[in-house]
Amino acid sequence: MFRSIAAAVWLCAFLVLDASAETVDGHLRSPASLLRAPCPSADSLMLDKLFFTICYHAEWRIPRWVAYHLIAGDLGREVAHAPTYEEDRAIRPAVLRSSRGDYAGTGYRLGQMAPADSFDRSVAALAATFLLSNAAPQTPSLNGGLWRDLEGWVRLIARNHRGIWVVTGNLFAEEWRDVGTPDRQLRAIDPFDRIKDDKRHWIGGGRVAVPTHGFKALLVARDSGDLTAYGFVMPNQRRRLPGDVGDYLLPVDLIEDLTGLDLFAALDDRVEDDLEAATAAWPPKRERRQ
Repeated sequence: MFRSIAAAVWLCAFLVLDASAETVDGHLRSPASLLRAPCPSADSLMLDKLFFTICYHAEWRIPRWVAYHLIAGDLGREVAHAPTYEEDRAIRPAVLRSSRGDYAGTGYRLGQMAPADSFDRSVAALAATFLLSNAAPQTPSLNGGLWRDLEGWVRLIARNHRGIWVVTGNLFAEEWRDVGTPDRQLRAIDPFDRIKDDKRHWIGGGRVAVPTHGFKALLVARDSGDLTAYGFVMPNQRRRLPGDVGDYLLPVDLIEDLTGLDLFAALDDRVEDDLEAATAAWPPKRERRQ
């Protein structure tokens, strides 16, 4: 169960924080070290898909989070054939899997946490993104709008910097004030408090939870040897999301408060605390590659 919080987010703050080049180089040599977010064994399954890692909530039947690392060399080698969605047979028993039938006629899209456009480097990588364990119900407004734009920014950052770590996931929160206002407030809620047959919160006859928001936490390795963190939370709403991607920027700390997760925990504690408390300037300025 999520712990309740109330947090005010000011989106005008700017801070770029340094980490030593030695620290950045070490994480780039072993990028998986920064992808080990908590995955509670009481209700979730850790699924290693080689190209990314899924923490799958067995009762929600959607990911808590999906984590991956991208560099420029991972992009630009497109595979023409896109597979169809398949149940993830690594999830046992089968009753814990989501299915295409759960989404049929609901009006929700299968929102990939690890997007196909970032993993079309090989047939195997692309196929992994079409496992249903990598998907959550998203409205067409979110899935085809600013969420998609943010995924494009992630790929652009990977091309223009030394690399990027991405943790994408789902959360359940109540929100006051429209997104993009300086005093945006979010408070975590428990999806199981909602009526199981309420189509606003569950689909598939109460099998698959519909998140209220999607989140992304980004950690960018710059050519300068710096690390910069960015957090985004976007509402999973029917109407078009106003503004642009930068209007949904917030500290990674707030995502951790809402989800109960400790992201990028392999960082030195002092560096992690500073990075995750900041709201850095968006988008990250392109640097000349070394």
